[in-house]
Amino acid sequence: MRVYIPPKNKKTMLCSFLGIMCGSLLFLTSYFAVSFRGLIQLCAFGFWGFGFWVVCRYMLVSYYYVLDGDNFHVIKVIGHEHRDACNINMRTGKFIKKLSEAKGRPPARERFNYCRNFVTAQRYVYFFEWNGVDAEIIFESNAEFAALMAEKLETLRSFPCEEPADAGTTNKHRRK
Repeated sequence: MRVYIPPKNKKTMLCSFLGIMCGSLLFLTSYFAVSFRGLIQLCAFGFWGFGFWVVCRYMLVSYYYVLDGDNFHVIKVIGHEHRDACNINMRTGKFIKKLSEAKGRPPARERFNYCRNFVTAQRYVYFFEWNGVDAEIIFESNAEFAALMAEKLETLRSFPCEEPADAGTTNKHRRK
């Protein structure tokens, strides 16, 4: 079992602080601008919304990633509570690439963003099939953990999945 916990990024806190401060300054200056007061206050609410969204989404919630056997877990942490946000069998996976290098990837119908930080350069995409639909998970990792996942994916792809012996049979003798 391998675990990767991304470190906190100070740019996330800076973005939220700047958004809230810009909103506050715009709202205060709206009292002096009589003709455009409504427009300035609308922009102030936009900055406040952005700042509080960054706080709620990226600062109060964090994620870490676990590679356990054939499964890739994403654990969501809110306060002291740890929950499974995602548990994917890696046999359904197609590829793992750095997000900046995965420009030509096929379109995904479902996309899940499990990054811990708002502004980060170490984002990877895990492309897989989920309920017959192409999907992707965007997560934050270092190169070592991503290489370990890619190696595990190649290992699972080279060995086919074994079907249970009674997978194709049906129960013809049911009690009524």
